[in-house]
Amino acid sequence: MIRTDLIAPIADLLDKQAQAYPEKIAFEDRHRSVTYAALASEVTNLAGHYLEQGLTPGGSVGVWLPNSVDWVVSVLAAIRAGGVAVPIAFDAKNSEMAYRVEDAGITVMVTAPIMAEAVSSLAAGIRPDRVILNGVDETVGDRAADLAYLCATPAVSVVPVDDIDSVSMIVYTSGTTGQP
Repeated sequence: MIRTDLIAPIADLLDKQAQAYPEKIAFEDRHRSVTYAALASEVTNLAGHYLEQGLTPGGSVGVWLPNSVDWVVSVLAAIRAGGVAVPIAFDAKNSEMAYRVEDAGITVMVTAPIMAEAVSSLAAGIRPDRVILNGVDETVGDRAADLAYLCATPAVSVVPVDDIDSVSMIVYTSGTTGQP
């Protein structure tokens, strides 16, 4: 039996779960957990901030994070904003990350502070326009680069209606037998 009720835009699915199970844990890692209501809110907030930071419909968001709640939120927010999520394995070498950034035309990158230097060292024509970090040093003061802040703060931009027929992810192969 095909569950046609599950064939819907990301926003609709998130809202449906948030209404049905607002306090139920949706995802959990060793650092934090998120309920369905919080997940829907964080995804919508971050999607709006992606748009404010230059993501255009069909534009690519690189997600170079370990498996985590932040990874899930970052990927779903890219799709929710009308962009294309490009997951990059956290253990990818810098050259593998660089290939994916260039090939997918990533304009916004979400990554861990430990990876930020590798991203900023990319050539000017390849480097993403915006880098968002999960775990920003509070002394830096750039709230627009702080993933936790962006997820918790509503954006001014209106998030477009999801287009269920548009490309939502680019997932690269591992490249064990050649270029990914």
